[in-house]
Parts: sequence; C-alpha cells; structure tokens
Amino acid sequence: MLCALAGCAAPGAAPEPTASPTPEPTATPEPTAAADMPYALVWNGLTYTGVYTGALRGGAPEGEGVFTGVNPAGQVFAWDGGWRGGVPSGEGELTADGLTARLEGESVTGDYVGRAVDYVPEGEGIFTGADCDGVVFTYTGHWSAGEMDGEGTLRYDAANSYVRTGQFTAGTFTPDWVGALAVLGSFEPEFTLSETQLAFIGDHPELWESESHLSYLNSAYKRSYNRTLTIRKLFQQPELVGEPCWIPINSLRVLRSYVVTLGEHSFTCITASESTYTYAMRVILPDAVEGLRRGQRFHASVMPLAMSEYVTVNGQTQPCLVLLAGDAYISNSF
Repeated sequence: MLCALAGCAAPGAAPEPTASPTPEPTATPEPTAAADMPYALVWNGLTYTGVYTGALRGGAPEGEGVFTGVNPAGQVFAWDGGWRGGVPSGEGELTADGLTARLEGESVTGDYVGRAVDYVPEGEGIFTGADCDGVVFTYTGHWSAGEMDGEGTLRYDAANSYVRTGQFTAGTFTPDWVGALAVLGSFEPEFTLSETQLAFIGDHPELWESESHLSYLNSAYKRSYNRTLTIRKLFQQPELVGEPCWIPINSLRVLRSYVVTLGEHSFTCITASESTYTYAMRVILPDAVEGLRRGQRFHASVMPLAMSEYVTVNGQTQPCLVLLAGDAYISNSF
C-alpha cells in the first residue's frame, strides 16, 4: 500500500535527524569598576604611575574614583573625585607635590592638599612651600581658580614673623585696616582686640582716616581723652586696659622701632619707655615713620590695647603695655 502523505517514511525506516541551530558566541562584558588597577596619568607635563580604584567605562576611569601615583622624581599626585574620559573631572580631593602658585606677586612651588575642581585648587586647602628667600611657609584657607583667594592664614617658619590671618586676593594678603592691626598681635608682645575695642574702632572711622598721624598738637583725639588714667595706673590695674579710651602720654622715649607693611597698611612699631625707663610699652602708630633713633622723645594720643609680655635683649621677660597711637608728635631732639 502506498502512503498518501508526502514525506511519510516507509515502514521500518529510521527517522531523519533534526538540525540544531549553531549558538552565537557570548561576548565578555566590559568591567564597570576596578580595584587597584595599574594606571598612568600625565599632570604638569609629568607622568605619574600608580593604581586606580573606582568606576570604569571603556576600560578608562569614568565616574567616581581614586588614583594615587608617583612621578620619577618621587612626587605624589592623588585624586579622589570625579573622572571623565580617563582624567580627573569635576570636584574632588587633590594631593599634589610640586604645585605652582602665586604669593605676593612671586611664583612659588609647594605641596597642596585640599579641595579642587578639574584638579585645580578650588575651595579649602593647605599649601606648604618656600618663598623667594627660601623661607618655608604654610597657607591654610580658601582657593579660587588655583590661587590663594578668600579668607586664609599664612604662617612663616621664621623668627620675627607675623601670622597673617584675613583676606587674600589672587595670592596677595589684602586685609582691611582692623584686620592688619590684628595681625600685629600675633607676634610678641601678643594681644587680641576685644569686642568693645573693635566696636569703638569701627564706630570712629574718622580717627583712622587722617592723611598723617603725626599731628599731635592738632589732635582730633583730645575731645575724647580720659585724663584720669596714667601709665603707672594701667600697670598697677591692668584690668582697666580692656575699656576703650584715649589717654595723652608725654615724653616717651624710643628704644627701638621698625615698620610693618601688611597689604596696603603700614604701621610703625615702637618699643618705648617713659623718661625713667620704668615701664615698657609697645606703641603702634598707623603710619610709616622711618629713621627713628634710640632715645628720641615723642608725645602721643593712645588707646590701651592689652597688657602683655615681651622678652628683653637681655633675655628677661617683663610686662609690656600695648598702645595704639592714633596721633603722635615726634621730637627731633634727644
């Protein structure tokens, strides 16, 4: 009998095998993260070799990640933050040896640790370097576009150096007048302006805007004198120093002096004594006066700032009254 259906197998014949489709090869997925992956980064024209841990895309850092590398000179570059296209991008924490910045108009090189954007200092950071004279310094404060800019503190690792705390602009210390005065208190004899003293100074700007502070005989301070206070009384009752007032002092004698310039503000710092050389004083005059001689006499209208201490040339520590001279007359005779 013939089978009526086409393709019907003859009785007793073996079935034909069914063909199976060939499987497609499986692609190995690209890693999206790495741990301690060897990596090299070029910064400031130098290659830093190290390791990267963080997000990847196309085998390169992309997203958030951490890199620490060293160049052939042993300098470190580290970045903990954003990445794009294999290079730091966006905000992060930067550690960089050999960073170049500007300080008081001079180019300086040092080590930076702090916030950055696109691995350029931006935000709060610490920079340690050396100035053109080789004196080591540390700046702690705000940065903008890779420059010391904003509120900060500059400390020099040197004797007779002032701690500059206040406003910096493009690497230059630019304090206001009160800020510059406060900096003088960072060095011996030390002092801190009280809130009442700051308020008094702020309430009487006309006393600080004179073109010259060497016009004692026509002093604008005379109308606010406290004539009950004397140098002797202030030494005997130092608690009286805190209250803002002006007192006239005659016949002080210069022991030594020097001029300090902080930003746009200059001060003459005079170590002085009264005629009997009993009481030591530091008189701060808001003006630059050069050429003062030991023993030279002067009169001044002064505001007591603090009772402090200083070390004499003989190595002895003694009390010292710090006075702000709003006005002075300096004699040419001894």
